[in-house]
Amino acid sequence: DIIKFQQEIGQQYMVVVFDLLSMIKDFMIVDKSGVNFAQGIEVAINVLNAMAKELGFHYIAVLQMNRKSEDGRIDDLKDIEKFRPSRSQIKNSGAFLERVRYALTLFRPKYYAEAYLEDASLYEDMQDICHVSLLKQNQGKVSSSLRYLFDGETMNMIPLEDEDLNKEGEE
Repeated sequence: DIIKFQQEIGQQYMVVVFDLLSMIKDFMIVDKSGVNFAQGIEVAINVLNAMAKELGFHYIAVLQMNRKSEDGRIDDLKDIEKFRPSRSQIKNSGAFLERVRYALTLFRPKYYAEAYLEDASLYEDMQDICHVSLLKQNQGKVSSSLRYLFDGETMNMIPLEDEDLNKEGEE
């Protein structure tokens, strides 16, 4: 499919996005010879990496968080922090994080406030900030969270500096 698409667009380089990589059949390899799910993921990622190198494309893979991390009750805005994604909350994290070069998470506290807090007055004036955190990087330090103002209507994220957050909090 990738070769066909490269021919259709008349160029080799492209970025391929796999939404829910774990749902692709090749990532569900488990067989009677003793290959477990984690080993199947490793084999599939190795094949994907080799294909990307050979065909000259980059890829981005989206993975799901464990739903268990969203269990529980929250009573105020401080409780929302417990929903912030971590390495261990990525489904099959050990297998995927062992092979990926970068791992990023997105966290929007306002989303959780709207979903879990009954009292809208607690979050109605809350800015919709998306925190992007680098959980893994093959070469370099793992960074702290970058912040973006999220606009759901246009699916746009506007970078924020720390001083932007302070100014807007004062208004």
